[in-house]
Amino acid sequence: MSLVHRTPYRRLLEGKAKVGLAKARIVVPDGVAMAGYSLDGKVGRNAGDELWARALVVETLDGAERLAIVACDIMSASRALYEAALARLAGWAEASLIVCGTHTHTAPGRFYGNGFYDFFAQSLGDFPHFGFREDVCEAYADAVVGAVTAAWDGREAGTLAVGRVDLWGVARNRSYEAFEANYAGAGQHPRDWNEAADSPAPTPPAGLLPQGRASDPRLTTYAAWRDDGTLLGALGTFACHATALGPEHERYGRDWPGFAVGRAQAWLTPAGGETPLIAITGAAIGDQSPLPPDEPLPIDVDDHQGRGLARWVGYAVGEAVAASLEAAPTGTDPLTLRPRATRWAPAEDYGWDVGFATLAG
Repeated sequence: MSLVHRTPYRRLLEGKAKVGLAKARIVVPDGVAMAGYSLDGKVGRNAGDELWARALVVETLDGAERLAIVACDIMSASRALYEAALARLAGWAEASLIVCGTHTHTAPGRFYGNGFYDFFAQSLGDFPHFGFREDVCEAYADAVVGAVTAAWDGREAGTLAVGRVDLWGVARNRSYEAFEANYAGAGQHPRDWNEAADSPAPTPPAGLLPQGRASDPRLTTYAAWRDDGTLLGALGTFACHATALGPEHERYGRDWPGFAVGRAQAWLTPAGGETPLIAITGAAIGDQSPLPPDEPLPIDVDDHQGRGLARWVGYAVGEAVAASLEAAPTGTDPLTLRPRATRWAPAEDYGWDVGFATLAG
């Protein structure tokens, strides 16, 4: 039995600020190899899902600090994308812009600006494009710039509230054997991990398989509210690979985060009222993937991958996001922001690391 369980919402902080949200469509050509499944992936086309960049911007009331977080329907950020977008955003510093990917594995690749990822992150089916494609990178940068600019221009006085629920039963640790062999924590055994004082996962429901318990269930929301208590929207983060659609999928798609966004927006839209803008992006996903393959599912899904699984995971996440946003914040203290940035080069310490300069953002 697959156990889906979420804990009550816990507000971590809130503060008065100027807040804004906006989205911009990612317009990419047909026939680009989709990134994530490496050489096993497919060449994609526009048919069905639209890809988006969704931005949340926050400015302190005194105008001294600002922050933008952008969730894009792509595998990840890349340094080439980040720098292309930042160069066109006047007034924005490196410390104040965060670009994230939902980690969907069914969006165009070849935007990394790094020979390793531009070759190996996607299939070779889009011959003769076996490397970086500036048009794809610029299409992503256009959307990031458009979303940030629109959110900034539309910002208004309100409150930013940050909170969390724990969502169990939709993600698993797909590398449990490695986790079991390498774990060092309370009691020096993986079964004690949930009881460790510093565990992010202290509340697994009874009956959950070990692969499900050895995961990070934290779903964090950054919600923007108007002063009159109207929800403008929110950005949520959750650690689960967006691989529910599977490597045989041949269309550009948002995977389960797309279903999560739609579900949350539908639940949160009042009758005849304004639809809040919801964004979902990956947290520290690591080796967390949708649902244990050896657990029976409460849905009819062939091979445990496809739109049915993406919908099921997305609905569970979307409903958890919506449940987190039912009560408006009541605090009156101003929000404090202290954006900081540094360029870390792990290859100086870890010679095998090829990811940082490529995937930073």
